[in-house]
Amino acid sequence: MMKKDCISKSVSEVFTICLLLLSACGAQLKHVSSESLNGITIQKPARIMVADIGDARKDENFNGIGQGFSYWMPSFFFSDDEEGKQLPVSYYIAKSLSEDLKKIGYQTKMANDPMLRRPLTFEESLAVAKKEGTDYLVTSKLTDGKTNYWGFIVIPFFEPVWTRIGIDSQLLDTNDEKNITPFRTYKKEIEWYFAKITVLDAIFDAGIFGRHWHKVAWGKTVVSDALAETTKNISDKIQSK
Repeated sequence: MMKKDCISKSVSEVFTICLLLLSACGAQLKHVSSESLNGITIQKPARIMVADIGDARKDENFNGIGQGFSYWMPSFFFSDDEEGKQLPVSYYIAKSLSEDLKKIGYQTKMANDPMLRRPLTFEESLAVAKKEGTDYLVTSKLTDGKTNYWGFIVIPFFEPVWTRIGIDSQLLDTNDEKNITPFRTYKKEIEWYFAKITVLDAIFDAGIFGRHWHKVAWGKTVVSDALAETTKNISDKIQSK
């Protein structure tokens, strides 16, 4: 009897561990600039300081990027960097925006400490920009951002994965502090994935495919498109001066 109890306990522990592995997943994010930025050139070069000034999402972890259900099994996804360390989402957005601005020809720097990755206040960001002697300060605040999916029985071979992203940014001329231009970017998109070989295996979609869906949405498609839109708006304003 004792042997059976031990076996039963071991099976239960293994099952619990499997559920935990499926329910909490880290997705290593790597930004890939949108193809819409290819071929863009600027006539007026400028030095830009980019700053993450916070995450204004409600009821979200600083590195939370999504959650979904395959029938009854919930899964939660969190952003990691390429070394597997926790990555604040707002920092990732600001850093990616800096990379996009650099891609089209601007000299960019991040105001935030790359080790601490702590959001700065607007005043702190401006002080860093002035100290570094940059021409412009670009601030970025995350207002919305999440990926969701659900394994629907009525769609047995495809999985709808929808992502939304909201970014509030500002462009400030460091030589004229009153010259501030705000920008607001919001994007929402549904991506469809072939995910189920049979209806029953939809239960395990999260553990098998969920991490990939989040990495694509946040690194290559929906979020990258929103960042490209923000980059173009900021650049158009600079070039019009």
